Amino acid sequence: MILSLNEQASLFLFSVSLGFIIGFIYDIFRIIRFIFNHKKIWVQIEDALYWLISVFFVFLFLLKKNYGEVRFYMIVGVFLGMFLYFISISQLILSVSEKILKTIFFLIKTFLSILLYPFICLYNILRVPVKKSSNFFINKNKKLLQLIKIYVRIRITQTKNLFKVVRPKKK
Repeated sequence: MILSLNEQASLFLFSVSLGFIIGFIYDIFRIIRFIFNHKKIWVQIEDALYWLISVFFVFLFLLKKNYGEVRFYMIVGVFLGMFLYFISISQLILSVSEKILKTIFFLIKTFLSILLYPFICLYNILRVPVKKSSNFFINKNKKLLQLIKIYVRIRITQTKNLFKVVRPKKK
């Protein structure tokens, strides 16, 4: 299919904008990595998933705009859009999102500390008496266990004596 120069320029600009969108999607993956620590294997899986999604969208774009014809300038346009995105606003988006996430984490931490403050105070007040009483009961339990152990030894010897068979002495 022969396209006019105007249509080719339009497709090129669409592919550059698609590159911008694909770069933004990658930044979303990077922000998710900032929120949740990942092992290297999960980073590799996420990158593979990212490229699969990117290829799918590029394929849909080519199918919709150019009837599935792959043109070199369109692929260059996608990579140029990604490159322009990464050198222009990617660092700004990452730094702003990092500050927003740190602020959200700080607010959640502050809210939880305010919510848990009465329980912390109650714990600090009751910690010493509970520890002393637990030590008291532990000592009592030790004594009780020692008495039980003595009782068990007595019962064992009584049981042995009860079933003891008298054997005749050897001459």
